[in-house]
Amino acid sequence: LVEGGNERRTVLGTIRDVSERHEAEREIRESESRYRALFHSIDEGFCVVDMVFDAQGVATDLRFRETNGAFHRHSGLGDVVGRLASAVLPGLERVWLDGLGKVASEGLSFRHSGRIEALARIVDIHAFRIGADDKRSVALLFRDVTEHKRSEEALLERERFLSTVTEAARVGIAVIDSGYHYRFVNESFQRMLKVA
Repeated sequence: LVEGGNERRTVLGTIRDVSERHEAEREIRESESRYRALFHSIDEGFCVVDMVFDAQGVATDLRFRETNGAFHRHSGLGDVVGRLASAVLPGLERVWLDGLGKVASEGLSFRHSGRIEALARIVDIHAFRIGADDKRSVALLFRDVTEHKRSEEALLERERFLSTVTEAARVGIAVIDSGYHYRFVNESFQRMLKVA
């Protein structure tokens, strides 16, 4: 616009207060940082998977989306992010797919201990849905309990063996605690008490 030889410029603009948006973005970054620190510092294996369903709504597979540092130690699997379980865990037992499928589709949590043949391990898993319902994403917190289960089985086997030996013994056997209470007596000992 020119008036009397002088040029006049007009500038139009708007000003928006974006401090709330910046604060929200900062809080999101801090939350993400806390999540990452927790995700990578826990001792248990942790992963996020996206469940795959067939047309009838039956869970048929899962895709690994994210894993933490302890994932490899507890599962024995290498880099699985982006891969389907059918490729890295062929023949995954139905109990796992059915349980995780219910978590994704119904929002139920799932706790299960059992053997995964493809891993040759016994694992204890707690799974729960994360994110929006339509995403069908599941988080799994798990640990390898193979050695613990083997130790339990060995202890039970020893207990069964000792029980068999002590019951078959012709001598009386008794175990008494520090308060002089009987903790165990075998049949021979009980017969000796009846005779006495």
